[in-house]
Amino acid sequence: MGAAYLASRLDERGHVLIVGGLHEGFEKGESRLQACRDVLRRYPAINLIHRPTPWTYELAYSSLRETLREITAPLDGIFGLSDSLALAGRDAAWAAGLATDQTVIVGINGDLLALAAIAEGTITATVETPAAELGYQLIDLACQAAAGAPLPAHF
Repeated sequence: MGAAYLASRLDERGHVLIVGGLHEGFEKGESRLQACRDVLRRYPAINLIHRPTPWTYELAYSSLRETLREITAPLDGIFGLSDSLALAGRDAAWAAGLATDQTVIVGINGDLLALAAIAEGTITATVETPAAELGYQLIDLACQAAAGAPLPAHF
């Protein structure tokens, strides 16, 4: 959902930095990374740049400050595999001169800091992932399956 929103805001073109996932010693975030890549690869005019980072803002920011030196093209979009990673990507890209007020920045989780940044206009969007609500829906689907009721094709 967040990656499709990002692509639409960019008119399906530009340089996009994906922040997070696949970092040694931390949860790897492979499903989020793969989902983001799967969506954004549908748009051949979007150039993907992935930078693995730790999951905390401080460690991600420090890591990005080093690795963003290799990027020369301005970033049109930043997709954080979490809101803290989107914020770290925003700040590191600004510090490196790779982001502008027009850079579309999207994160995942619906964190309070991300919501505040949206209100300030310094990130564009976040995708809320309400664990309790997803759990309720899953139990409801399990009950439907146990009763032999038809199930949706996707959850």
